[in-house]
Amino acid sequence: MSPENPAAKAPTATAADKSFPLRARFRRWIVLGLIVFSILLVVAVAIGTRSAIQEVYLDLAQRRAAALGAAINESAPTEWHLLLSAPSVTDFYATAQGRKLAQTVKEETRELKAGRIKIYAASGLVLFDAMPSRIGRIVEARIVTEVYDDKEPILVEGTDDYGAAAYRMFVPLVGRHGAVEAVVEIDEPTGYLDRVIWQNLLTPAAAPALLLIALIGALCILVNRAQLHIDARTQTLVAIRRQLEAFVSRGTVAAAGQAADSGAAMARRSQCTLLYADVRGFSSFAELVEPETVVGFLGRVTDCITSSVREHGGDIDKLLGDGALARFDGTERKARAVAAAQVILRRLAGLNLPRGIGIGLYDGAVIATVIGSNERKDFTVIGDAVNIAARLCDIAGEGQIVAEASLLDDLPQAARGFGAVEEVTVKGRRSRVRVRRWTLG
Repeated sequence: MSPENPAAKAPTATAADKSFPLRARFRRWIVLGLIVFSILLVVAVAIGTRSAIQEVYLDLAQRRAAALGAAINESAPTEWHLLLSAPSVTDFYATAQGRKLAQTVKEETRELKAGRIKIYAASGLVLFDAMPSRIGRIVEARIVTEVYDDKEPILVEGTDDYGAAAYRMFVPLVGRHGAVEAVVEIDEPTGYLDRVIWQNLLTPAAAPALLLIALIGALCILVNRAQLHIDARTQTLVAIRRQLEAFVSRGTVAAAGQAADSGAAMARRSQCTLLYADVRGFSSFAELVEPETVVGFLGRVTDCITSSVREHGGDIDKLLGDGALARFDGTERKARAVAAAQVILRRLAGLNLPRGIGIGLYDGAVIATVIGSNERKDFTVIGDAVNIAARLCDIAGEGQIVAEASLLDDLPQAARGFGAVEEVTVKGRRSRVRVRRWTLG
């Protein structure tokens, strides 16, 4: 089986053939970023709102505690100081002064429309509670001590005495001389005020949220349309490039891409195997038939040469009217070139054309470079190896391959069918060239 390069049978997609993934990158980076931003914004608003709610509750609690202190100092200042210095809190409330103070606190609580109010001494001792059985106990000592020391209110989320969710606010009760005389605990249900604050904060936030959603939707529509335009233009450019590849070699296309990227295409020296094919007796044939017939004949010949070369991983360097120059690079290039030449001759024989071709094969050093002017350029291989391949083609008969002998030295399988070594003289060279011939049987 002849060596082939399956990848060369059909154009392969390259990075240049693909559209810029605008839609995918927009979704991956922009939309994802907006979603993350929105989530962070919601979290920040929630944290800020919660902090604002607590500040509102604490401020309200401080106002109520100040009002309670003012009411006590106005209505029962003596009784208050007796309570603070009483050896037994429970015994104090059994006296007339204690009952008067308790009544004053209860009336002020109703006036302030506050929740349950408790009053603590610095040690956490309960000085007042609406439930008399709790008066005289020591509770919440750590929080009360902290409020006494820092003179700052503290809010604790928890439940009230009935198990309902509530904010428990511990507020310092400051006396006339600026000293903390006691700590007041005010329990407020969380429901009503929370709803009011959330409603007032979320309503203004709804408009920006809707605008953000509308902006994302508009951007998605715009990006989708842009992607459609990009895809269409890319497909058009790829189609044009592939059409151009049918007229020029793949090396020319690669050189053009290199020139577009770097501004200049550099010459590159390499070892390659050259296949030079030419129609035998073409001039006499073209003289005897109509031009349309000649064009059709050449079309079938060049199609056979081109397809066979590319199936074996070669590249058509140029079409020469009634012939072609192809090059094979890389590994196994010699074997692929020999196999391609044999396939060309067999296929052309099966077409029963009025003329056949001869082929010359030579492996040597070439320089692949751009030649021409600023208005018209071509990418081709030049060097002595090209000339030798053309001269070997000249001495090949119809249906015959003339290959330089050393090309076949390392190809025992491909060399089968080739004749013995000959020494021939070719135009333009002083020394004789050792060749071997293969003739289509």
